[in-house]
Amino acid sequence: MSLRSGLALADIGFLEMGREGILKALELDPAVFERAPRADECWLLCAKAFAVAAFQRATSINPRMALRVNPAWRLADLLKEQGVR
Repeated sequence: MSLRSGLALADIGFLEMGREGILKALELDPAVFERAPRADECWLLCAKAFAVAAFQRATSINPRMALRVNPAWRLADLLKEQGVR
């Protein structure tokens, strides 16, 4: 439940609360993302909350996830600054 709510909060822009839920889920089960039905989507939403490291994980699972980064997200600017995109 923590993962689902954390990802939902990150998806709608409540990043701090989203991070709390994601961290709680990972604390309870470090492999929770690998068992999620849409692991690539989960990692992409985590990227919105946590930035570059999680973005790289999402795109290592499915490189097409890079195309799903909304240019309006601050993440897009951060990725450009880091030379990731």
